Amino acid sequence: MEIDKSILKVDISNFESARSEYKKMYDYYIAKTDAEKNYKQVDDRSNAFVKQNFIKKFLKQEVNYLLSNRITYTSEDVDAVNIITRVMKRAGNTHDRELFKNALIFGESYELAHIADEKINFKILTPLNCYIHYNEYDEIEYAFYYRKKKINNKDVILLDIYTKDDIQYFSYSSDNFKQSKAPTSHFFGEVPISICSLSQEGKDDTLYSDIFSLQDSYNTVVSNFVNETSDFRDAYMVFKNAKVDDTTAKEFKKNGIIILNSPNGQLKADVSFLMKNINAEFNKLMLDTLHKNIYEQANHIDETEKLQSNTSGDALQARMWGLTNKISGYKDVMSDVLQNRCKLIFRYFNLITSSKHDYLDIDFKFTLNLPKNDQATADIISKVGDRISNETALAQFSFITNPSVEAKKVEKEKGIEMTPEQVKSLIAGVGDE
Repeated sequence: MEIDKSILKVDISNFESARSEYKKMYDYYIAKTDAEKNYKQVDDRSNAFVKQNFIKKFLKQEVNYLLSNRITYTSEDVDAVNIITRVMKRAGNTHDRELFKNALIFGESYELAHIADEKINFKILTPLNCYIHYNEYDEIEYAFYYRKKKINNKDVILLDIYTKDDIQYFSYSSDNFKQSKAPTSHFFGEVPISICSLSQEGKDDTLYSDIFSLQDSYNTVVSNFVNETSDFRDAYMVFKNAKVDDTTAKEFKKNGIIILNSPNGQLKADVSFLMKNINAEFNKLMLDTLHKNIYEQANHIDETEKLQSNTSGDALQARMWGLTNKISGYKDVMSDVLQNRCKLIFRYFNLITSSKHDYLDIDFKFTLNLPKNDQATADIISKVGDRISNETALAQFSFITNPSVEAKKVEKEKGIEMTPEQVKSLIAGVGDE
């Protein structure tokens, strides 16, 4: 595919323009905020800035609620599931969590498929290092992986451009493109990238956009209160109708004794402390209001809040209803990525092995790490009886992550749906152990 260099220049300009906003979103995730940068410094006073990073706290909670239990791939095509499992083992145990975390930070993240040593691998990209060009039908025409490098003391932009046919390599400097090396084919038949997008609004529909101003206000109020309290130590000593020089003041401090003499013997000498009144109640009201607004806007619950006497699974579920709905909605976000991931995996495996695995045969099961009343679930399943399959019933329990595998274990233990040869093989396997 021939890429129009004039359009590519516009893409680079758009990417770099948007990159500053995405960089700010990441900065807030790592607690580099405008509130700290713009915090007013007062000479000869305490200027500490206190950081309470709600954005990181909430993002990590959402990632763990959805993905701390591994995603389970299920299908009647057992070989297909085994292929996906092996591929994702190479990607690492934290791959899906990192992909989703970056989507929560930026509004979207990307998973790039590539071939290395004749094996398919996946790399996580973000709007900080990747740009996707769409055609007029909102179809992906190409995507580039962007990075900068110093070459001969000059900043050079390196681009790996992924099209539906190949990967093209360019360097870009002084408004000129130069091909770095020859293009390589990738055999996927499409741009090999999956998009993990929270919504069509992108960066405008993120936790950052919802609460960053509230978080800034909260941290500013806390910092002001802390600094006022710190400055409270520096109370001023007031001498009335007394004359005290520096040497005498140092003697007072050293000995802990104050002796006052009126300068004219007529007016009574006195000494006192001048201290600032700190309105703690006002600060508490302000912080409580901001704290409540932050949790409401983020649709999270405060775990430190004192609970009522009813702490059953049902009560906890009711309390977390809003957050549960929010996390459940993210299942579709991840499912879109997983479906395209499976499509790319099978495109490559079907080509090199002449197999016919279909990505549409793969289902995904998410086990949310949220309170669940398994006792109530067991009661319901016992009443339903044989109206649902064993695998479907097992899938309802929070502690079972792979109902298909669990159902097979039950069958083996009970010795059902097994041929005599399979039973003999199973007994022989146990004996070998």
